[in-house]
Amino acid sequence: AQNKAAKSSSIAAGMTKVVNLTGTSSSQATKAYNKVKNAVVTVENYQKPSTEASDYFFEWFGSQSGGSSSSSSSSTEDQLAAEGTGLIYETDGNYSYIVTNNHVIKGANEIEIIMANGTRVKAKLIGKNATKDIA
Repeated sequence: AQNKAAKSSSIAAGMTKVVNLTGTSSSQATKAYNKVKNAVVTVENYQKPSTEASDYFFEWFGSQSGGSSSSSSSSTEDQLAAEGTGLIYETDGNYSYIVTNNHVIKGANEIEIIMANGTRVKAKLIGKNATKDIA
């Protein structure tokens, strides 16, 4: 009789071992994962580009366009500055509360959340603690 829990292929030296796990979809870990997987979100931090960084690169490398010294529109628009994960820990009506790291949202002009299903929503910072790195 063949073991249904796991079976492995024979391997040669230096080759990857292939293991097929079957019958584990009802394991406690899988049940726990399936219960909370939609609570994990992506947190995006948008902020204005640093003038200091722009001036530094311009000083060393000049304008990439070969023309004028800077582009006014791109330097004033918020840009993705940091990205991390967050966890929805409470939902109240139309609002959800997410916990993330403070360093993920530090300096944000705008915070956007990407839900597990790909939906994007704007977020509002309610509180943060830099010492404990939580927001």
